[in-house]
Formats: sequence, C-alpha cells, structure tokens
Amino acid sequence: MEHDNVPGPLTSEEFDAMMREMDEALEWMVDQVKRRRIAQASFPSTLETDI
Repeated sequence: MEHDNVPGPLTSEEFDAMMREMDEALEWMVDQVKRRRIAQASFPSTLETDI
C-alpha cells in the first residue's frame, strides 16, 4: 500500500492545536528578545562585540 506525501486538510482540532503552539512559540520568542535586551542594557560592552 502506498501513502501520499501530500497532507490533507487539517481538522478543526488540528488547526486549533497548531495555532496554540504558534502562539506559545511567539510568546517564547518575544520573551527571549526582551531578556536579551535587558542583558545587553546591563552589559553595554557586549553591544560592540555581539554582531
């Protein structure tokens, strides 16, 4: 039996789960950017070497 590699449409539950995961990932990324900016503000010398 062969399987198609083409995915079918998402169910409502799959779509909702995917969107929740995307929202969680976005929150994590925003938090990481904030933490990095705070760390850089605490140590201004790292701004010159962090390119």
